[in-house]
Amino acid sequence: MSKPLSWSNLELLTKIGEGKAGTVWRARLRESAQGLPQGSIVAVKQYKRWLFDEPGQMERIVREVEIGRSVLHPNLVRTYALIFDDSHHPSLVMRHYDGVTLEVRLEELRTKSRYEDVSSARGILRAVAEAVRALNDAGAVHRDLKPANIMITRDGPILMDLGVVKSSRFADQTTSGRFLGTIRYSAPEYLGGEPNDSRVDVY
Repeated sequence: MSKPLSWSNLELLTKIGEGKAGTVWRARLRESAQGLPQGSIVAVKQYKRWLFDEPGQMERIVREVEIGRSVLHPNLVRTYALIFDDSHHPSLVMRHYDGVTLEVRLEELRTKSRYEDVSSARGILRAVAEAVRALNDAGAVHRDLKPANIMITRDGPILMDLGVVKSSRFADQTTSGRFLGTIRYSAPEYLGGEPNDSRVDVY
């Protein structure tokens, strides 16, 4: 039986991203674990400490792990485990994807006064839509769809960051009373705190 992942088994290599909620590292497994061979490259998301002053934060992390492990789709981020570092703070271990975010790709095109060609744009939209459908079919709503949360990789687009996902698997979901997500990309009913469903992902 494969041993579970642990913090001591991870060798952090380089920082590959940082957002409001956490920092993501490229890491290597010192020995085989969780069905992954020794030397496997993974991504590790370390949550920022201030988050844990927010009501319901651990519940949101558990949802992020649960949905990332159970909803399997080639265009959706794959989650391996939730582990705790030496200071007993949680970190998320995920599949590592080589590529850039759609946000970076679009910015690069803009600096060259170019646009995504129609065929490529359709492919990205189709892949993201299929990942969203997989989430919605599983009773989950992403709630933070934006270019910064879509990775463009050699294997296709990957929908990332399930940090504010809502799921019907969790009957009582704590809310801090604060908006979770990105205002610029959020549906009006979600922004206004009104009842909402999977249509906020379509928006």
